[in-house]
Amino acid sequence: MSRLNLYGADLSNADLKHSYLSKSLLINADLSFANMREAVLKNANLNGANLTGTDLGKANLKGANLSSANLYFASLNHADLSDADLSGANLENTILTDANLTGVKGLQYKNDNTAYTEKLEPKDAASFLKIGNKKKHRKHYWGAIADYNMAIKIEPKAGEAYYNRGIAYYKLNNYLNAINDFTMVLDIILQERNINLKSAEIYTYRGIAKRRNKDYIGAILDFNRAIEINSMALFAYLNRGKAKSNIKDYNGAIDDYTTAIAIDINNWKAYFHRGKAKSNIKEFNSAIDDFTRVITIDINNWKAYFHRGNSNYEIKDYNGAIADYTKTIEIDLITAEAFYNKREAFYKRGRARHILEQYYDGLKDIDQAARMGHEEAGIIMNYK
Repeated sequence: MSRLNLYGADLSNADLKHSYLSKSLLINADLSFANMREAVLKNANLNGANLTGTDLGKANLKGANLSSANLYFASLNHADLSDADLSGANLENTILTDANLTGVKGLQYKNDNTAYTEKLEPKDAASFLKIGNKKKHRKHYWGAIADYNMAIKIEPKAGEAYYNRGIAYYKLNNYLNAINDFTMVLDIILQERNINLKSAEIYTYRGIAKRRNKDYIGAILDFNRAIEINSMALFAYLNRGKAKSNIKDYNGAIDDYTTAIAIDINNWKAYFHRGKAKSNIKEFNSAIDDFTRVITIDINNWKAYFHRGNSNYEIKDYNGAIADYTKTIEIDLITAEAFYNKREAFYKRGRARHILEQYYDGLKDIDQAARMGHEEAGIIMNYK
């Protein structure tokens, strides 16, 4: 990759090790906790970028524009920052060990304590575990994994290291490695005959990782085990409901979400997912009640407005659907999921307006959906 326009892109937690991004436009990009070790960012524009906890060890940032960037707890060990612009950058707790700072502009910290260069050299598993946990807490997952690896190398049955490394792998969407680590922890617990509430949490995490890896039956079995150990395991019920929905057992999913609501009456996710499950079995009026409950708890929950709009559309309440799709569009969030749902909201609002003979406004909505890449809208507007 080089000379890319990634203005405002969300690349948090991305693995960009060795990536070539010279002269790329990364203004206001979210690169927090990304692995950018040895990346080439020569003369790149990172003005206002979020680099919280990012690993930029040995990266080439020569001549890069890092003005107003957030480098809180970023690691730039051995990085080349020569001639870079750090004017207005947040360097609190930034690690600059052996970095090349020749000709750097706007470097304010000098000898105060806003940035640090000390080297930590732990010798025992407990110390590596402690440092890894601090990195994991700051969402610096790659660095945490390296520390957990060292803890496990010193102490092969370090259950806490496997557990926390599993969490870090899960956060990086590396579900197979997460499953393997959670399995190691559970094996250690079983060998020690120490089944407790912590075991239920580990079964739940492994089940979530299995579900993410599309092993829905395996996930359900893990959630079952978690619930056997702890009948109040809220997240086990929530995620078992999701896994049941994945295999189209919507009634079973509704039962699990209902139990989750009994445990926590204000858990919006339980109402939201129960509403989706009800929609899948065409119980649209009841689904609308659940989505409305979500909005009562969180008035800016665009997902609830979008799905309530879909249910209103299905029961032919087109004015209600238009109002919900409008709210979905108005809530300003810059994420991929929000973009796709806004695009769908424009399309469906256009369809609803067309049904109500609001042809001009309906066509405008479908045109907007087409411009955002909606395939059916593009066919209607002859863009494809």
